[in-house]
Amino acid sequence: MKRILAAAVLALTAAAALFADNADYEALFAKAQAYEKAEKYVHALGTYWDAMDAAPEKAMDAFNAYTKLAGIIQGGKPGKDIEYDEFDMYDGWVALCKDFEQYWTETCPNIFTFSIRKGELDMKTRTATYYVNISVDENYRYTNISYFILMGLKKHWNTDWVDIPQNWPLYSVYKDESTSMKKDGIALFKPISQPAMPAALWSLRGKNDRYNKKDSLYDVKFNITDENGTVLLTSARKRMGSEGAYEFKGVPQATMKIIDAGKARIVPAGIWLEYGKCTSNYSNQNRDWLKSLPELEMDAKKVTFNLPGKPLQDEELAASFDGGVCLVFRLCVDNYHRYSYADSGKKGRNVFIPGVLHTVRPVALESLPVFSENCREYTVIESECFGKIVQMEVGAMLVGRIVNAEGEGTAVRGKEKGFFEYGGSTIILLVGAGKLSLRSDIADNSRMGCETPVQMGECIAVAAPCED
Repeated sequence: MKRILAAAVLALTAAAALFADNADYEALFAKAQAYEKAEKYVHALGTYWDAMDAAPEKAMDAFNAYTKLAGIIQGGKPGKDIEYDEFDMYDGWVALCKDFEQYWTETCPNIFTFSIRKGELDMKTRTATYYVNISVDENYRYTNISYFILMGLKKHWNTDWVDIPQNWPLYSVYKDESTSMKKDGIALFKPISQPAMPAALWSLRGKNDRYNKKDSLYDVKFNITDENGTVLLTSARKRMGSEGAYEFKGVPQATMKIIDAGKARIVPAGIWLEYGKCTSNYSNQNRDWLKSLPELEMDAKKVTFNLPGKPLQDEELAASFDGGVCLVFRLCVDNYHRYSYADSGKKGRNVFIPGVLHTVRPVALESLPVFSENCREYTVIESECFGKIVQMEVGAMLVGRIVNAEGEGTAVRGKEKGFFEYGGSTIILLVGAGKLSLRSDIADNSRMGCETPVQMGECIAVAAPCED
């Protein structure tokens, strides 16, 4: 039996976060089918994804449609599972590339992660400075959809395909003749002495180095509010991903107490995509050079924000585990990658939270908030032995997907819950205060920051009401 590594983190604290709006599954599924019928295949993939996000517990039809269409495209065909001649294949791929650029103009390919930290105190004015950092990465949807399309394009692209640049999608299928730099709903950006590129994909030009700070052509305004939504602080516009944090100076003592107690929220108030021809040096890390460019105001629902919070992004649920135990099981690349229920009981729905794909190796945990930034999916189980528990799967770098086999229903201890597609990842188990007693070596190792190898079926803790 392959081993996995377990670490226990004691004394959980309550979480704070915001929810994404859930749209109607049936409407989204029908819309995706209409896009597919209209041969808008990237829009179809994205809308099938929306449907899966809206109702994970009943999304099998959307999942099957998504995987079928993605498989056709990955296999080299631009949307239909038919035989193409050379010219139809070329025309199909040009249309697919245009649809790709249009979709990502409408639906931001980035995830923007906000973090806030306290800075200097001014004892004379009894105020403080706070800094809000905004980092940029590609979101899980973009990673997934672009992978299938680039793999499929690679099977057929050659130098005769003059309308698709070799390094697409960094450079656009549209030429530089456009004066407005907006074609068919696609916002383009043309740096000095370079071809036009999709403005929305500007931040992904250095995607091979995940740990470099990335800039983007998106501007954002945001508020800091209290738990009731009262605005405490309001930012000016800031280019997301640019060097340097946004600085709030002179924050009064009353507001400091709210922020320091973890009761403040960062709420995006507006987001814009800049585009057009750049006539000055864009390498400087302020937004002055953007001010002369045209812009698109984005629908915030089509932008992924990762706001300060904890892994569950559910304040009430997280509070119920305050003072409890968090068990972290890290799967190595050579481990068995199917996971089972920790205990029997009544199982809730699978809740998917989008995010980035940082590595889950221990070295990353020192500098990256992996468990509150990575894509993840969790289930609440009313277990027989431990009361309410949360079992969460965390995606990692190189992991294609978290696959949970069942929706709401009954959990059975030891029964397979799901699996990870490709690579190593992590299982997190949350147990309420006083519900279990950890094995002494795991507890001791965890206090020292050390992992403990364990095997499937091995006893790692006991609960007072449960003897087996």
